[in-house]
Amino acid sequence: MLKIKPLMAVATLLLGGAAITALPGTSEAGRVGGPMVREVFIGKGQYEVFMVRFEGGKMAKVGVQNAGSADLDIRIIDPATLKVVAQDLSTDTDAHVKFVPPVTKDYLVLVHNYSTNKSAKYVLFTN
Repeated sequence: MLKIKPLMAVATLLLGGAAITALPGTSEAGRVGGPMVREVFIGKGQYEVFMVRFEGGKMAKVGVQNAGSADLDIRIIDPATLKVVAQDLSTDTDAHVKFVPPVTKDYLVLVHNYSTNKSAKYVLFTN
């Protein structure tokens, strides 16, 4: 079954009970090689660093979903310049960022457990 909403040009295709939605004009690619999902444990006040290659000119999304109540922060850093290109330093337990890399290249994904009294198990994910 194919449904088209002409105003938004959204097509929804139902295959075996699963819905797939395509938004024409949405330029999202994210991580080169496809989405990444990784379960990680982080100690109190500690940092975890990941190197991730993102496609240039396309929206990249990175997030951490916390299984506990620790305050996790995320920063995306350009390793060539050491400049922070995106960050979520909120006091929430989860953190999410979006950015558009100008060219395809590696970026540092830094996750910080801001809590000094709580360790955390979390899931790191990219689009």
